[in-house]
Amino acid sequence: PASVPPLCGAPGVRGVARRAAQRRRCQQANMSLLYRASRFGLARCAVQHGLRVPYSASAAVPEAGSTAPVAAPPGPPPATRAFDLDEPTKPNWIYSETYCRQRQQMPISTGEPDVFVSAWVAPNATIVGDVDVLPYASVWYNTVLRGDLNKIQIGSYSNVQDNCVLHAARTSPTGLTAATLLGKYVSVFPGSVIRSTILKDECVVGAGCVLMEGSMVEDHAIVADGSVLPPGRRIPAGELWAGNPANFVRKLTKDEKEAIKHLAQHVCGTSGLHRDSELPWGTQYQAVEKLKDALAGK
Repeated sequence: PASVPPLCGAPGVRGVARRAAQRRRCQQANMSLLYRASRFGLARCAVQHGLRVPYSASAAVPEAGSTAPVAAPPGPPPATRAFDLDEPTKPNWIYSETYCRQRQQMPISTGEPDVFVSAWVAPNATIVGDVDVLPYASVWYNTVLRGDLNKIQIGSYSNVQDNCVLHAARTSPTGLTAATLLGKYVSVFPGSVIRSTILKDECVVGAGCVLMEGSMVEDHAIVADGSVLPPGRRIPAGELWAGNPANFVRKLTKDEKEAIKHLAQHVCGTSGLHRDSELPWGTQYQAVEKLKDALAGK
């Protein structure tokens, strides 16, 4: 016998599921196109009204001396370009975030940072977990202090300069504390990596050094640039070590020992200049507000 077609309005289960999936895909595609259309519309209005776009279309600001006429609400891009947009089916809205989401200090379950008022931490440095930055210490740009597994302490007048990484393991192979501890007037030059190491008072770690778990640098000692201190190695007081692995080079003179403290004091004074020059908050939101006012004709 001839097959009877299904009644209108009562499709099969597979047809219902298929149509529901099609509707979801259409909704996601429409959201994606609307999102990209708004971004293209902002950029197009910024160009038409003489706006300068320093970072993105959402952060445009007017050029000096230019006036922004009343603009119509941005419409969708031309239909010919609608299918050429490089956008995923489901937009990732995190990329539309205008302001920086980086946090300078981040508490976690194992502890939270404690930075003294007189200490200075660069705006793009990152301090995580159980980290203490004592008075007049400084943590410079792009440096990461990660105290998620153990404690990190930066002593008074000490400085950890640009692009350094300080971490602390859970345990130490020497049986000593696995915390990373820096004493007073310690200078760590840029690009160094220090993990579960004890640096006593008035010592210097050169640029690009690697100090591994359980190592120790005693008072008035210097680790030369690019040196690697193996796990459990100890540098006695008043000595210069260098190499990979680091080995004894010579004893320090009296003038060299005195210069270590003067170096830390000089870096402390320089950090004060940076502290006085930075703003307590970001200014990106001001550019966004100027763009909104320009597009609204204010």
